[in-house]
Amino acid sequence: MIRLALLGLMVGLLGGCSFKPLALFGVDPPRDSAASRGDPVALNRSVELAAPPPSPPPLQPEAGIGDGWFRSEQARALEGDKDAAYRVALMFREGSNGVPQDERRMLRWMRHASELDNGIASYQLYLHYLARGLDRDAVRYENRALRQGFVPPPRLDPRRG
Repeated sequence: MIRLALLGLMVGLLGGCSFKPLALFGVDPPRDSAASRGDPVALNRSVELAAPPPSPPPLQPEAGIGDGWFRSEQARALEGDKDAAYRVALMFREGSNGVPQDERRMLRWMRHASELDNGIASYQLYLHYLARGLDRDAVRYENRALRQGFVPPPRLDPRRG
């Protein structure tokens, strides 16, 4: 019986999906489903397909911290300078220029730089999320870095592509 169902499934896939394998087991598929209409189907209905992540609130100047270089870079980043936004993110990552080391702020500024089309920032976000096992976010930022023209370094591990 299982072989027959698998054979029917394969024939249905190759022959235009007109075969209904669930009918063999007495189960009728829903008549008006997204799959029957040819619409894309999400595994989790609460997640929209290809929906971008929600936008964080706009960045505000960090008052009372940092030296003159930090404040000038921050002002340039808030005006739309993608490289200055990346440098501000690095300052928060390293805890330099009079600012505290803060991962949350680093991520906010790195995402801001990525939204301003900084390919290096997008690639750094890819590495960050990959190291934490957040594959969906990692892939999103890797693809974004590639679209922004960033050429990643060659992989040293021959087991990966």
